[in-house]
Amino acid sequence: MGWYPRALLASLPLAVPAPGLAAQQARDAGTFVVTVNGAVIAREEFTVRDGRGDARDGFTVTARRFGPDGGDPVLVLTVELGPDSQLTTAQLAEPARQRRTYIQASPRRVTVRAVTPSGESVREYPGANALWLADDSGVAGFVLPPRPDAHTMTLLWPRDDRRETLELTDRGVESIPTGAGTLRARHVVLGSATDERHFWYDEQGRLRKVEIPGRGFIAARAGMP
Repeated sequence: MGWYPRALLASLPLAVPAPGLAAQQARDAGTFVVTVNGAVIAREEFTVRDGRGDARDGFTVTARRFGPDGGDPVLVLTVELGPDSQLTTAQLAEPARQRRTYIQASPRRVTVRAVTPSGESVREYPGANALWLADDSGVAGFVLPPRPDAHTMTLLWPRDDRRETLELTDRGVESIPTGAGTLRARHVVLGSATDERHFWYDEQGRLRKVEIPGRGFIAARAGMP
């Protein structure tokens, strides 16, 4: 995969943003509408900015997920990526569950620490060369395109304590419908024929749509069918 735009990231109330980060212009921002079998299950607002923590390099992705009826966020997420777009840290807040999850990732090890009113737990996984933060109800962890040299991706589900490495296939550029017509987007497929996840990124590397046919799952930017 030879395409690779410089990419994405966001911020959340779990951490204090770096000075000036909030004032930087967003590299990408939008809202995904998430449906399963046609029924809306969530809406996810996200922003991607340059820089992370106190560093000027890398990227930060922040997201807030809302239930189908709106209200307060059910999940608040911040992900920091290095200059190679590799996951370095992430934080998740689940207000209703009074749970916070902290992730530290390095080439050798990924540590997931969950904190709740009843205590905390820590789990470690082997490191991965290409790591995506996954969640069965959202897409914020996928807004950054896969690295051009990646032939596999490792998905980490921090809320479910699981990890999985899947094959990555680039199906080239396609035309996909939007509310205003069509756009050209690169189609990337993750997984096997029995459990495929489809991703479409436009020419600027912005995620436009996610589909998991086996689950009836579709996440599309607002304004897209």
